Amino acid sequence: MVTSITITRDEVEIPVDVDFTFHPAYRGRRDSLGGKRGAGPPLEPDEDASFEINSVKDFEGNDYELTDSEIDEVADLYHGEREAALEDLMDWREDR
Repeated sequence: MVTSITITRDEVEIPVDVDFTFHPAYRGRRDSLGGKRGAGPPLEPDEDASFEINSVKDFEGNDYELTDSEIDEVADLYHGEREAALEDLMDWREDR
């Protein structure tokens, strides 16, 4: 998914397009307990929601490297905010 945001660096606003992948939280498989599927101990660990940046481009299409704090800023937009990410994903799909 690609989203356009504005990064502020040294008091200069820089518009960039961030291509990212949002992975929702995932519950690992569970063993059965007393005949009930999935009620027992975990067979796989649970996975937290994650956010992966694939690429960042400036308005001219050039690669743009984010600082650690800028990566945190971008990730904060979506990490843990599943509804916002899904809403943006739906908007993106409609625009295609």
